[in-house]
Amino acid sequence: AKTPIEEHNWAIPAEWAERMGADAINSSLGYLDFDLPFTSYTDRDMNGETALTTRAATMAAARGVVVVSSAGNGGFRADRNTLVAPSDGRLVIAACAVDVMGNRAVFSSVGPTADGRFKPDVVALGVNAKVASPSGPDSYALANGTSFSSPLTAGAVALLLEAHPTYTVEQVLSALRADHPGRKVSV
Repeated sequence: AKTPIEEHNWAIPAEWAERMGADAINSSLGYLDFDLPFTSYTDRDMNGETALTTRAATMAAARGVVVVSSAGNGGFRADRNTLVAPSDGRLVIAACAVDVMGNRAVFSSVGPTADGRFKPDVVALGVNAKVASPSGPDSYALANGTSFSSPLTAGAVALLLEAHPTYTVEQVLSALRADHPGRKVSV
């Protein structure tokens, strides 16, 4: 069953990671829908302030930890955002899945947030991504999912922090959000 306790189970290790000195956290999961009788979030709750995981990610970021989160697998809807928490956080890097041509994956979630901020922040490969396979320790397969774009982004964050160890969370966000010639993402 998918219940709100899962958000607590996200927040506790995030706090532990920050306490242990982590520089970055990857979250390839997100929260929006819970099984009955629990109340689910709505698209209006994706405002950077409501969801428990979003608040926990914001606290981690305020303490200097860069949090990268999958935007979600809700696809595009013209009537509302399809983001999942904690990707709606103001200091959270929301990652969207794209194919090798830079086209947004049809399953990857998009914003804007309920309070009008542009999300996702970055894109990374999430279509036909080479991933570890359960077939064996040396086995790989191709798979699709926004969950694959998030760890690739977190890896880029780690490299950026290696090159610039004094960067703040805001400086990392700024560097990753920088517009580059030729950058194209199709909705």
